[in-house]
Amino acid sequence: MNMYEKIYLELPKDEKRVGTLKKKMREYAQRLQDLKERIETEHSNWHPEYIMSFVKQSQNYMNLIVLSELFLTPKVETTNFSLELGEEGPIYDKKSLDRYLLACAIIDDYCKTGGKNCRRGTGLN
Repeated sequence: MNMYEKIYLELPKDEKRVGTLKKKMREYAQRLQDLKERIETEHSNWHPEYIMSFVKQSQNYMNLIVLSELFLTPKVETTNFSLELGEEGPIYDKKSLDRYLLACAIIDDYCKTGGKNCRRGTGLN
């Protein structure tokens, strides 16, 4: 692959897999809600925006952003999307860029193989 070649994520044509991806999106959202509630309980004196800054640093948050974009735009060019995210804030340093790249790899594998190459997490059920 040429280092300047564009990389795309594409929503699969298989309706069953698309349904499973929608379920996965709901799972990510629930994980984020659980994380937010846990932080609120443990740190009740923290400002809500500060709490959300912790939630947004999670891998689940980045996975949800990438997967949500794929449902809005069934073919996502990863470099352009990363630049858009950089303008909005989620990608602001090397760690967040690493989370973005991992999210793209995870979602791409879910779309292409149903998650056969993913080693950790709950997988795509």
